[in-house]
Amino acid sequence: MIKALPNVKNPFAEGEAVIDFAALESLMEFGLCETDKVFIGAVDLRTGNKAIMSGKEVLTAIMHQVIPPQPNTSVVFGLDFASEDLERLCAAVEVTRGCCEYE
Repeated sequence: MIKALPNVKNPFAEGEAVIDFAALESLMEFGLCETDKVFIGAVDLRTGNKAIMSGKEVLTAIMHQVIPPQPNTSVVFGLDFASEDLERLCAAVEVTRGCCEYE
């Protein structure tokens, strides 16, 4: 099930929802969230740490004002980085994008 985490702040796009990664039941649901999105991010629900999973070049270009901010082109997932969900997210990004940029 695709559901937003209402009490979690999106560290990449103010005012945009953070999706509960653990609630996703299939790769198809993940694909519905990330289709047409340029940037995929993640936020650790325990620590608030953030990570870029895909789209690092676009985010850098926006930060350096090479291109203007792109509305509705990102999706951010909330998960516990210490759990297996981080590996699952990396695998899902690799399957749908070809590589995961998580460091």
